[in-house]
Amino acid sequence: MSINWTIYRLLCTMPPDLEAEGQVFHAANTKFSEEVTMPAWILFALASPRPGSDPRISRSAFESNIRFCDFFVQIFGETMPDPVFPAFVNLAIACTADPNFRIVWKLVVLGNSV
Repeated sequence: MSINWTIYRLLCTMPPDLEAEGQVFHAANTKFSEEVTMPAWILFALASPRPGSDPRISRSAFESNIRFCDFFVQIFGETMPDPVFPAFVNLAIACTADPNFRIVWKLVVLGNSV
């Protein structure tokens, strides 16, 4: 008996000072998956940069992941992050408009309260 999962790639990025908010997002995704999507054979495969990674150094890897994810989430806090993060949002918007890329949804989360 084969199981045919529908798998969506979900990428969540955040500035280093918002890793706690990223962990909250991960926990919410896990609970949602357990209760809603997995019983329907749908998996949201969540990826985020590892803590301490520098998006300026590995920008091309971040951008590649944005181009090939189905859903992109960017978390912003109360202070302006490194300009690379708004650039990631702009790339996600451009990919959503381009039929050559998979991305179907982008979400920007504003605020800095956990």
